[in-house]
Amino acid sequence: MPQRVSINPPGISHENPIPAASRIGPFLASGALTGKDPETGDLPSDLAAQVANVFT
Repeated sequence: MPQRVSINPPGISHENPIPAASRIGPFLASGALTGKDPETGDLPSDLAAQVANVFT
């Protein structure tokens, strides 16, 4: 079985000890998708702004 590799790119963090992503063989799984504003860390009150932040 392939070993899991944790991925922690600069500027992306998680409040818990969970990596931003993990790779196991050819599979990549995200562990840190968030709707928070990437500059302020605040969570907008409306869903549209949160979704926009996820893709930012």
